[in-house]
Amino acid sequence: MLSRFLISLSFAAFLFVGCQNSSSTDGDSSKADTETSAQANVDETDDKASPWQAKKRNFSPENELEAEIIRLQDSLDRANYEDRLDIESMESAIAKMKEHGLLHTNHPRSSAYLLRAGDYAQGLRNFEEAIEILGIILEKYPDSHEYIDALYYTGYIYDRQKKDYKNAVKYYERFLRELPTDDLAPQVQAHLNRVQTIIENEKNDQ
Repeated sequence: MLSRFLISLSFAAFLFVGCQNSSSTDGDSSKADTETSAQANVDETDDKASPWQAKKRNFSPENELEAEIIRLQDSLDRANYEDRLDIESMESAIAKMKEHGLLHTNHPRSSAYLLRAGDYAQGLRNFEEAIEILGIILEKYPDSHEYIDALYYTGYIYDRQKKDYKNAVKYYERFLRELPTDDLAPQVQAHLNRVQTIIENEKNDQ
């Protein structure tokens, strides 16, 4: 399954079902036309229930780029259901989600798309790209819920995947400084203690 290639299920933002933010509407007829066109492209087979689409989304794509993201996500959901890895769609989804996050900073789902893109990049073992994507969340979405996960997983990637303990300490300490009461704080403190012990032991071995 696709989940075999991801660090944890919690790292994947559940973007496409149960979203609390409905699409905003205004009097702009061009936006309405874009949404209608995008929805038609994505949901043209909504009347045919697909086994890999167990729940309906309760929002419509707000732009063509988001419609493409949803199309790619559907392809990946289908691949996951069929127990195969669709690397091409994953790479395309990463690029589109990253682009969306950079272009649409006021969009209610942009930070969640970025977190999912970081998840996919990790699954493909593109750790530098994952760190770059998480860094966009840290820079442009400091008030989002995904900020917490992005800060945690940046330290985690440096720690567990890259063995870059100096940067792992940097992000773990930043997490504890900024989010001392978060539920993840005890786990981050344990990671920090372990990494600091590794660094100390390496110094003693020199």
